[in-house]
Amino acid sequence: MSRSFVSLLILAVFAPNAQADPVEAGLALGLSGAVSPAEPRIVAQARLRAPSSAWLGAEVRLGDARALYLDGWPVSEGRSLSGLVGGSAPLASSGGASIDLQVHGGLRALSAEVPSPEDAAGAVIPGQSWGWLVEVTPIGTLPLGARGAAQLGWTAIVAQQRSPSVATETLGQLLVGGVTLAVTDDVQVHLRLETGGLYGFDGDGAKVLTRATVGVRLVPGQAASWLNH
Repeated sequence: MSRSFVSLLILAVFAPNAQADPVEAGLALGLSGAVSPAEPRIVAQARLRAPSSAWLGAEVRLGDARALYLDGWPVSEGRSLSGLVGGSAPLASSGGASIDLQVHGGLRALSAEVPSPEDAAGAVIPGQSWGWLVEVTPIGTLPLGARGAAQLGWTAIVAQQRSPSVATETLGQLLVGGVTLAVTDDVQVHLRLETGGLYGFDGDGAKVLTRATVGVRLVPGQAASWLNH
């Protein structure tokens, strides 16, 4: 990730937004579990909100590879690990509803349980791969009473494998929807559903992704006022 991109992201998040309602800076810590036929996973995340109502954050994803692809070969037993940084900048807001642009980027590694197996023709299948990925999500948030919100958006995914060979791992478009509820002044629970089409490894990769995520966030003192994430 270039220095200029990082600088623009920081300015977008921490520069004051004259059109946004004033909010307090805050910290959110989250833990969630995702169910998917391809890759059930656990996600740990931390986010820091600025007075502009935008945020910067980082997250780690640990997955169980059940239907992923390594260098174009299917992996049904393995592990995936991703580390990402990201942020969200407000695009528009009115009466409690908002539209935000979320961007995440980082590195991803995939390891098969059996290193270097051979296919029927004797070709050696790599046991590990790594690469980078970027996710861009414009998402709208609509209040549900005083302590909840519904989200609807769209995610574009671009992932490139860098080793053992350079290849387009994933080009994807997903429809995203979810609900966030403040169960106390400090704790949120959230549900997120994603589904869409994928393309990668010249057509030898995954074609469809469906995923449901359930999680909890610790948002000290702001669980009911910071719902657009």
